[in-house]
Amino acid sequence: MIGVMDWTNIILTLESNGMTRDQIAEEVGCSRSMINALALGQRGKRLSYEIGVGLKSLFERLENNRHAA
Repeated sequence: MIGVMDWTNIILTLESNGMTRDQIAEEVGCSRSMINALALGQRGKRLSYEIGVGLKSLFERLENNRHAA
């Protein structure tokens, strides 16, 4: 199970690799305010399945691209 800090770390990692919070929100299918709240650790204990899967998928794509390069 992924915890609140993990969502924060995923978002910060995505940002450090050039994505904006607007881009993350668009890719995941949620609002920028949700991404902001997750990044600040204010949300995440009861995250919707769709948002969780979207963030995890986006992070995994980034990791796969970094390892392939």
